[in-house]
Amino acid sequence: GLNGPQTLNWASGMPVGALGGDDTGRQFGYFSDGMIHEYDPLSAGLFLSTLSAPAGDIEGMAFDGNALYVSTASGNLYTLDPD
Repeated sequence: GLNGPQTLNWASGMPVGALGGDDTGRQFGYFSDGMIHEYDPLSAGLFLSTLSAPAGDIEGMAFDGNALYVSTASGNLYTLDPD
């Protein structure tokens, strides 16, 4: 469903492995720089905030409006506070 323009030049590489967001517009992604970035999908690739990734093999991500859940290929699940 996103009908906005496609952004190909992110500020820090492309998202890899995981994306997560909620219905209020908060979006998070694991990027090729090894960090989790909050971003605005309608902006020109600007990051709103940055979190250290808890592991290097992140595959899944979900956000419930409060906590960011990050899963890894090795079977770990992390709960992060994005604020």
